[in-house]
Amino acid sequence: MKVTFEGSLAIVRPFGFLEVNITPSSIKKAEVEQICARQISAILLSLKNVTFFSPLWLNSTCEHLSSIAREIGAEFAVCDYDDTFYELVAKTSKNILRFSLFENEKVATLFLNDTLADSSEAIVIYNKNEQYKDYINSLLEQKCYKCKFVKSVEEFNAAKQAYKYTISILNHIVLGKKEFSTFVRGDVVIYKAAGLIDSSFVQKFDYKFHERLQKVGFKFFVFWSDSVGALNTIGASFLIKLSELSQKSGAIVAICGLNEGNISETLASNLKAAKILLYKKMDDFFKDDSTLYFKKRLIDIEPTKMNKNLVEFLPLVISSVTDVLSPLIESEILCLDAKISNFNVEGENDYLRACVLFYGDVQMRILLGVKKDKLGKICSIFSDNGDLECGCLSGFSQIFSIIASKIIAIFIERELKVKMSAFKIYENEMFFDRASSGILATLNSKESQTGVIFVSK
Repeated sequence: MKVTFEGSLAIVRPFGFLEVNITPSSIKKAEVEQICARQISAILLSLKNVTFFSPLWLNSTCEHLSSIAREIGAEFAVCDYDDTFYELVAKTSKNILRFSLFENEKVATLFLNDTLADSSEAIVIYNKNEQYKDYINSLLEQKCYKCKFVKSVEEFNAAKQAYKYTISILNHIVLGKKEFSTFVRGDVVIYKAAGLIDSSFVQKFDYKFHERLQKVGFKFFVFWSDSVGALNTIGASFLIKLSELSQKSGAIVAICGLNEGNISETLASNLKAAKILLYKKMDDFFKDDSTLYFKKRLIDIEPTKMNKNLVEFLPLVISSVTDVLSPLIESEILCLDAKISNFNVEGENDYLRACVLFYGDVQMRILLGVKKDKLGKICSIFSDNGDLECGCLSGFSQIFSIIASKIIAIFIERELKVKMSAFKIYENEMFFDRASSGILATLNSKESQTGVIFVSK
């Protein structure tokens, strides 16, 4: 079985004929450690490449993966099955099944991935059960998605040709409503609260998690709650303090769902004085063009200095990068001109870049950029779509995830406890940290410069 990562999903991909006494029903220890080192929201078992499996193998595998998911506080689900499999499960064990079934990986991503899919168009849903339709609609609305329900199979089949995401009756979704969840839409981090932002919320909030997201360059943090209209003074003080801390790295805090009529004028004035943006609805935030200014601005931040870990692990990091990129570009890639410097690259936006933070026994931030004119060839194996805004963005994310896995494997091999943050993609936005010292190097193929890498603390 092979484990791949897509956003916050760990996807287990068995293949071929699967018998319990012949085929392993558990993943390797190193793969479990890879999962534990990431911010994983769900483990998916994909049956896409499976020719045959025995019920004993499936049961054993589901129990194994479910136990891992429970240990890390993640969901477990099965996806990519055929109609026959679903009908069999529906008849025999649907009412007692404790995990979700998704007809394909795309549908699973909508419900489980903390990195949101493109939500510019509606998701088409066909289901005869009115109560179940309301349940699905509620789950998707919690992640900023819009739903469109159709009334017949014929209408649904026609919609499949016109819409990117469609959800049929071949799904069994068992997901509870979370009191607090975090997900990313584009370059915006959304903190979704089911209730009030009060003392209980403040006690559970993970400041370190927030700081790590800032460290890789996320600039927008939105607190979204249907109940935030009743924001109390403790919650307001927390948001004001967080906004002041976030501004040091150029980040902005916003509140969505707030009805200013439900709070005092003094409280509203204090929030605005702390440069917190206030919106009644989430759509209002994403439609506000003035936020583009905050995205493009560069500010002076407190710099970080290098440490010996950066120098020690640099050759291994560069090797991980070149080992992945060289076969894709079909040319040997060499690391040249390595020097101690801050991040200052001419024509920075000519590169598609990704930034990630490793933390724990080793503190290391890596920014990798690849020339956009090289991406078509490099990403073609990962996507059918060569368009930069679609296929190459997705392909580059997958490539960067593979590189990150190789780096995590290095730490695991040395018995170092290191975890990895979510990573941020930079397309037409300048990297925010121009002050911190690190090691800057170019990546060259025989033809020309391919990319750039910056390793800092």
